[in-house]
Amino acid sequence: MRLKDSVFDSRKISEKLFQQLLQTIQGLLSKVHKYSDLKLSITAASAMCSAKNNAETAALIESIVGYPLKILSGAEECQCLTDGVKSFLPPFMVLDYPLK
Repeated sequence: MRLKDSVFDSRKISEKLFQQLLQTIQGLLSKVHKYSDLKLSITAASAMCSAKNNAETAALIESIVGYPLKILSGAEECQCLTDGVKSFLPPFMVLDYPLK
């Protein structure tokens, strides 16, 4: 779910947006509970990080859904995206050297 437009304008997660977020998380959780061996984490990225009420929103979500919510830094968000993409690719090597 994208919080970006609403949160970056107002710098807060509104009640309406919170309800949409909660409904989305609960819907996803209802689908994954059948996989008992699944390791689950709930994360939020830059928009949640930018919201003034991010700590109270995260705490409320955690108390309702029963899972911790981690708010990622920009670097953590990039690493998660990179790891996700790499998990679908065959083994490869990246060489990083300065061009002259």
